[in-house]
Amino acid sequence: LAHLLKTAQQAVESDINHSLSSYEENGGEIPIALIHAIILYAANLYENRETVAYGLATARPYNYSALISPYIKLT
Repeated sequence: LAHLLKTAQQAVESDINHSLSSYEENGGEIPIALIHAIILYAANLYENRETVAYGLATARPYNYSALISPYIKLT
């Protein structure tokens, strides 16, 4: 589970084009919305561990996108 959380953190950082550690380095805390997005992403990775998915393919839940969208850094 620790690996899933680390992987999810890296995915969120990639999706927002920004390091989460920079929030802490600037004297602040990581926004709770981003922490929740990491947990959602990790839960999705855990639930979908198999290489083959049976059923319909679905995109990431809308709530993930809604949580990270205010924090996306455009490069």
